[in-house]
Amino acid sequence: MMKNYAASLAICLFGSLLLFLVLRPGTGAASAEGVLIERISLGPGNTQGNDHANYAAISADGRYIAYNAIASNLVLSDTNNVQDVFLYDRQSGTTRRISVASDGTQGNAQSGDFEPPALSDDGRYIAFVSAASNLVPGDTNNVQDVFVHDQQTGQTVRVSITAGGEQNPWFSWNIAISGDGRYVAFGTNGSLVAGDTGQFDIYVHDRDSDADGIFDEPGAISNSLASIASDGTKANFGANPSDIAISPDGRHITFASAASNLVPDDTNGEIDTFVHDRDTDE
Repeated sequence: MMKNYAASLAICLFGSLLLFLVLRPGTGAASAEGVLIERISLGPGNTQGNDHANYAAISADGRYIAYNAIASNLVLSDTNNVQDVFLYDRQSGTTRRISVASDGTQGNAQSGDFEPPALSDDGRYIAFVSAASNLVPGDTNNVQDVFVHDQQTGQTVRVSITAGGEQNPWFSWNIAISGDGRYVAFGTNGSLVAGDTGQFDIYVHDRDSDADGIFDEPGAISNSLASIASDGTKANFGANPSDIAISPDGRHITFASAASNLVPDDTNGEIDTFVHDRDTDE
């Protein structure tokens, strides 16, 4: 079935996370036989979750689903009594918790908040928000940060930081990740580039600015502003804290903003939707 699905949607229904897969019959015609409903927020031995699960995202191939859950019985040793972020593998039928430190330590505060995680195309990298202070060393800002977990190596890194590695004193949220996991987009009031005005902006964090294929090397990360005009002018009003989207190659970022100076002749006084091209800075 994995090779036959055409589209998928993960939703929260009555506290259980269900995955709806619309299959592609040989004729392309819709039929009742082509719809599969699968519950994925299950613990070992298909145990039902003992609390709610919600805000899900799915990998491009449909294999992995990441979601938030307060349930404490989806994995063993979940004793922190807060919402965590989990990853379900439809191929193996297993669930793992990904809002953990690189050594597997569980978070000491809520992860996930009120937005879904974001997955790279192959599901290897999962971006999520967390207020936990023990997922990476030196997290002392006491605010929600953006993290990326590598399910292949088990490493968790914080990406809502400056290019020099300094932490952001402001909340960060509204995340998106490129297909290869290299670029992570998010919103924050923090000033993560020189000359930022402190309004709510959309940033893109490059985890491999020297393009050597090794992510998160010290000195080889960078940030760029997406919520700016083509000439580099900073927005005269903060971006709207709503969904951000990034193209698979990380080149294009869409966002909403009430700023009137991002494009010429913006006089409607309303929140508009924009797309930023990172290659041309337009």
